Amino acid sequence: VAKSGVKGQQLNEAKHINLSLHHLEHVIVMLHQQAKESGRSVLVDEKETSSKTHRRRSSKRSAGIGHIPYRNCLLTMVLKDSLGGNCLTAMVATLSTHPDHVGESLSTCAFAQRVSCITNIAKKNEQLDDRMVIRKLRQRVAELEA
Repeated sequence: VAKSGVKGQQLNEAKHINLSLHHLEHVIVMLHQQAKESGRSVLVDEKETSSKTHRRRSSKRSAGIGHIPYRNCLLTMVLKDSLGGNCLTAMVATLSTHPDHVGESLSTCAFAQRVSCITNIAKKNEQLDDRMVIRKLRQRVAELEA
């Protein structure tokens, strides 16, 4: 915001954008930690994870990684399925070669590296028709009888 020199309404918009990006960064960091602590780059279903405080209090619970704060801002709520859900997601990072923007370019590379460690397992969404299920089951029964 300081480098752009904006004022007034544009300054308020820039602050909101930066805050949303901060929350997005926090979600990515938590997803990265989740992937790192699980020993793989595949996400665990959010419903299966328990918060760290519950993990410390009770050793009977499954080894949860922590809460992913998707609800902190509208951007992360909208991107929830893309970041940790049933979607194939691509990360595009744009960098500037200008010497004044080296810090931002390095930060963007670090962010892209954390995002690359997160892998979603996308599954095809199928809506099954009852008639189709019955037909498949009848075919299966016919195969087993033969």
